[in-house]
Amino acid sequence: MTGNLKYLPNTNALEQRAAELEKENERLKKRNFALERLIAEDELTGLHNRNGFLNLLARQYIPQMYRQVIQSITVGLFDMDNLKGINDKFGHYSGDIAIKAAAQNLQNSFREEDVIARLHGDEFAVAVINASDRNILKRFGASRIPAVKIKFCETPIELTMSGGFAELVVAEPNQKDMRSKKSVYRRTIEAALHNADKAMYLAKSRGKNQFCFFKEL
Repeated sequence: MTGNLKYLPNTNALEQRAAELEKENERLKKRNFALERLIAEDELTGLHNRNGFLNLLARQYIPQMYRQVIQSITVGLFDMDNLKGINDKFGHYSGDIAIKAAAQNLQNSFREEDVIARLHGDEFAVAVINASDRNILKRFGASRIPAVKIKFCETPIELTMSGGFAELVVAEPNQKDMRSKKSVYRRTIEAALHNADKAMYLAKSRGKNQFCFFKEL
């Protein structure tokens, strides 16, 4: 008789194990999310870092251009005009405060749907979604980002930025280069940043505290 009895699993033990696995899965999800943020986020400002900026555009925004969900992306590159002077006079801690103030100013100046990043040092990038050069000029009322005023040791400082804009031009990867569309898209973004960099140096040559468009070159 006993040889014919089927093994009955301990349902309580199975439920407990399932609950443990669910907790472990949730813990791993949180850990992965934290790692992704660490890889993609600038620690000082909370903005995207360079890697996060490139990956977000390559994975999400450029594919939407092919589906015509997004009509255009204009890439902007900005440098702070006077960070070295602040560092030299007030120290690097004050420089960090100035960088955070500049980051907040960019967030206030652009829209929620635009993508803003700190690439390195005092250099920032922005991807302006569905906005022509005329729209960008109209938004600011002049070819400059509004200045922000802060104080160091009771000394008022006006933070200004110079920048350049360039249109992001996309092309489908050819059939021989289909191994990684993402890498092709990243090179497309890098090309737009390179053009925006040229426009930014045109702005600096004109006296700083302004931005130019690559089309002006």
